[in-house]
Amino acid sequence: MASSSSKHLVVSLLVFVLLFSLSVAGLHEDLGHKKEGEKAKGCHLAGRCGSRADCRQPCAALGRNPYAVKCVSFPGGGNHCCCIDS
Repeated sequence: MASSSSKHLVVSLLVFVLLFSLSVAGLHEDLGHKKEGEKAKGCHLAGRCGSRADCRQPCAALGRNPYAVKCVSFPGGGNHCCCIDS
């Protein structure tokens, strides 16, 4: 039979692997969520929107082309303006 110390070692190793995988998953999620005004996948996020037309003013306020915009779904919920990098 396995000794008590080897059982503790196996349990400790399993706990470590579980905690490590959870921390990596949390880091990946944090990197995927950008705040407004930050660069994300070829665009700058600039406020909430219901349609593309809602994005012209917020993008112009950031000094971006007010016609190179789109209204995109945001991972945190709702739609946000994407001022497309040109």
